[in-house]
Amino acid sequence: MRIFVLLACVLAFAVPLICQNESLGLGGLVLNPDGQPIEGAFVLIRDYRQPSAGYVSDKWESRTAADGSFSLSAPRGCYDVFISANLQLLPFAGRICTQPELHRLRIKLKADPHPVLLKQ
Repeated sequence: MRIFVLLACVLAFAVPLICQNESLGLGGLVLNPDGQPIEGAFVLIRDYRQPSAGYVSDKWESRTAADGSFSLSAPRGCYDVFISANLQLLPFAGRICTQPELHRLRIKLKADPHPVLLKQ
């Protein structure tokens, strides 16, 4: 009986620790102000709790597909998200926490009220 109780205690503490390291899919859609998909937008996530650049990895960078979708895989945690598309749209920055039941993000970029015009 003692072994069973000991095993139950070990599992009660070990399983949550193991689950914290599991990778979860993080994905979504990037849309323009009219709700149309944006192809080629740059998506970056960073573990905000880690101060060094070593915690930004190319595994956590992506470009959106023709349908505006992106998909990344990251350990369970909280991340800063940065999305940039083009000169006519303002970049998006926010913080999200991954969860197994997290649905796809839907991010609508806003028009830049003061776009920069390049001289030719």
